[in-house]
Amino acid sequence: MRRIALALSLVLTFGAAPICPAQAVQAVPPKPGSPATDPSRGGESKRPMTFEDLMKMKRLGETAVSPDGKWLAYSVTTVDLEQNTKTAELWIQAIAGGEPQPLAVAKPGDSGVQFSADGKHILFLSSREGGQQVWLADFDPTTGAASNAKKLTNISTEANNARWSPDGHSVLFTSSVYPDCPAISPADGGVGDKCNLADVLRMRGGAAQAKAEQHEEVESTSAQKPLDGTGPDRHITKKLTHAHPQPFQSCIGPTILDAR
Repeated sequence: MRRIALALSLVLTFGAAPICPAQAVQAVPPKPGSPATDPSRGGESKRPMTFEDLMKMKRLGETAVSPDGKWLAYSVTTVDLEQNTKTAELWIQAIAGGEPQPLAVAKPGDSGVQFSADGKHILFLSSREGGQQVWLADFDPTTGAASNAKKLTNISTEANNARWSPDGHSVLFTSSVYPDCPAISPADGGVGDKCNLADVLRMRGGAAQAKAEQHEEVESTSAQKPLDGTGPDRHITKKLTHAHPQPFQSCIGPTILDAR
């Protein structure tokens, strides 16, 4: 009897509740100017990021801080998909705040900016006159202005990885030279560099010839390139890897910077 009474009680309790038919809920459109419709606040303009979006982002590269801790020099690379190019530019900015400014002595494509120990000069790498070389310029620690750019090195195999010596009296850098040439030194009368220049020209011509031969072979035979490393690509790689990185030191005198 108790079970029957309990069952009747539950039926009466739930039966007394009104039964509401299911209704479709209509979405209320957002008001104009609200965050949902404002593209600047991430509204309706939200979409998956694309490859083109990534390429439009400027890329921060190498950085250097002045010895007094007041200035930051850095590289920013911009990609142009239509031209299939990427260009680095050097900038300078006060660490305490302020707008970044292009480094006045730099050209598009320059890189490797470094401050001297006394903070009065900078070095950077530039190909503005052909092959990449080390350039020096005066730097004003008060205003952040750079001026009086001068080329320090003139080596036929180009310069890379330039760094100041601790005392600021010389610059260390590397250059990929050819082992069949005499060592390059200030006392060799330019013999070593001339030998390397001849090898550079020979390798450039050899690479172009090998590339042309590869193109002719593919068109004439329509054969697949072998995968065992014996095809035309191996021929090109062998010609281009004869040079080996070698460290160099270039002393700075009054002809480049003011005597200290």
